[in-house]
Amino acid sequence: NRFFRPWDAGYDWLCRRFNGSLEWTSKHPKTLVVLILAAALAAAFLVNIFSSPETRFMVVFFTLLQNVSIAGINGNMQNIVYSVVPEQCFVHAQVIKNSIAGIAGFLASLISGKILSVIQGGGNTFFGMRVYGQQIFSAFSFAVTTATVAYMTCVIKNPSVRDGK
Repeated sequence: NRFFRPWDAGYDWLCRRFNGSLEWTSKHPKTLVVLILAAALAAAFLVNIFSSPETRFMVVFFTLLQNVSIAGINGNMQNIVYSVVPEQCFVHAQVIKNSIAGIAGFLASLISGKILSVIQGGGNTFFGMRVYGQQIFSAFSFAVTTATVAYMTCVIKNPSVRDGK
């Protein structure tokens, strides 16, 4: 019983800390929360660009930022779809959204596997620099996520979606 007490205390602390953040997210537009979490995801990829065997601790920061961001983005995106799509079409909209994501993930895996083979075949060098696969893919993911944040900030201006109505 004594073994679990520190974990219980840590869990209680986390619950108290995140309770305020959950209240904050419920009071602000869902798209704003997705935007902030997408920026945090871009920061996670930026951190992972600099991780290597010598800087293994960077993976911890990357993992924390990525997992919190992905969890929040997925939940809020589902809420956005629910608030925009008529109730009788919600399941269909989720299926379409998740199918597109699945196909994109599969194609990204195929393409990135080929790129990784080329990098590893060249002795883990890219333009003459020593690199690892996760650094290259994190740089690409950082660029795509940053472009997504810029698109959300500059192009998406639908107040009804921003207000979650």
